[in-house]
Amino acid sequence: MAIDLTLYSFIVVVVVVVVVVKVLSSFANQLKLIDFPNHRKQHKGNVPLVGGVAMFVGFVFGAMLLAGEYIQIISLTLASFIMLVIGIIDDRSETTVITRMFVQVMLAVIIVSILGVELKSLGNLLGVGNINLGKAALIITVLAIVGGVNSFNVMDGIDGLSGGLAVVVFSAVLLLAYMEKAHDVANLSLLYLFILLPFLFFNLSRKHKVFMGDAGTLFIGVGIVWILIVSSQSEQPIFSPVIALWIYAVPLIDIISVAYLRIKNGKSPFLPDHNHIHHQIKRRYNYNNQKTLVIILIIAALIATIGVLGQVYSVSEWIMFLGFVGLFFMYLIGLIKVNTPVIKN
Repeated sequence: MAIDLTLYSFIVVVVVVVVVVKVLSSFANQLKLIDFPNHRKQHKGNVPLVGGVAMFVGFVFGAMLLAGEYIQIISLTLASFIMLVIGIIDDRSETTVITRMFVQVMLAVIIVSILGVELKSLGNLLGVGNINLGKAALIITVLAIVGGVNSFNVMDGIDGLSGGLAVVVFSAVLLLAYMEKAHDVANLSLLYLFILLPFLFFNLSRKHKVFMGDAGTLFIGVGIVWILIVSSQSEQPIFSPVIALWIYAVPLIDIISVAYLRIKNGKSPFLPDHNHIHHQIKRRYNYNNQKTLVIILIIAALIATIGVLGQVYSVSEWIMFLGFVGLFFMYLIGLIKVNTPVIKN
């Protein structure tokens, strides 16, 4: 029987994150982990990019506490470390898209083929029985991992957004895991929450601000994808695969919609622009970052709550899938509409 981690253990994790943030911030210049303002980054002053590293160190401390009850924690820690290193390299000197994608795909292949984290079934999405992926599982899972990680990465556009969205995801998983008495997944979700909360304190601070950087978004991103796959694909799943779409809806809908719009306009889907949801809300309603953050997090929490309720009340998977597709197309149509030039006669 799994033994829940004590509150004391989680407090230790929080303290570790805080201490590492303070120490690394002092050496950020020497480490070349500084984010400078430019035409794409409108923050004030030079901000240390040490949040991701600090959270990972806290995660490692927590992983040692979880090692006895969650057999995959070592594999997850290793995969997270590789993602962290990729992010650190990108934070220090931007790597090319091709290089980043190649390394991420290779890591995803390792996660699937060696570590055994795999999307084997999509569930009863169409109402005609479970859709088993069979031999296509490797390709689809690799696409899901790379897509999921990068969808989280591009959410790091305003202070608190990526961290806040991660809190929504892990809170939803924690709730469902607790109800299913899945102590290992519940404790893992708690661990992520306890490394994210001190980071958010610094990230939203004016005096002691730090960013998680690509190191943090890639590290947390792989954790999100990992926990969603494991929770929906185990022998006794905590929730059905379609519920994962609702829990992770905002980053997923955002990246697919923006990629479609870029391709529609004849641009590369990897080319940065200002069409992400936080850009749209700020531009359309002239809101500041704080209002935009609150709105997006409320939307994400409401959508995730629908997913949780759908699982709790055993709503048919095909109905939940149809609802998610409807939600996606509503947003996509709205995005296309606001980005279509008005032709004046």
